[in-house]
Amino acid sequence: MVECIARAAKELLFVSILILLFGYIYAVFGVTAFDYDTIEPDADQPLSFPKSFNTVLDALKCMWQIFTNDHWMAVLFDTKQVG
Repeated sequence: MVECIARAAKELLFVSILILLFGYIYAVFGVTAFDYDTIEPDADQPLSFPKSFNTVLDALKCMWQIFTNDHWMAVLFDTKQVG
C-alpha cells in the first residue's frame, strides 16, 4: 500500500514538473509576443489586465488565471484586442 502511494506521488511530481515546464515556455512566449502591446495600450480601448505579460511571473499568474477559469474571458478579449 505504501509502495503504491510512493510510486503515485513520484509520478505526480513528474507530471507537475512537465506542466510547469510547458507553462514556463508559454509564459516566455507570451512576454515576448505581448510585452510591447501591454506597455503601450490603445487609448480608445483600455485593457482589463494591462500588466498580464510584463514579466514572466505576471505571465505565469495570468496563465494560472486562465487554467482556473477565473476571469479568463477578460484575458481573452484583451488578447484579441492586442493581437
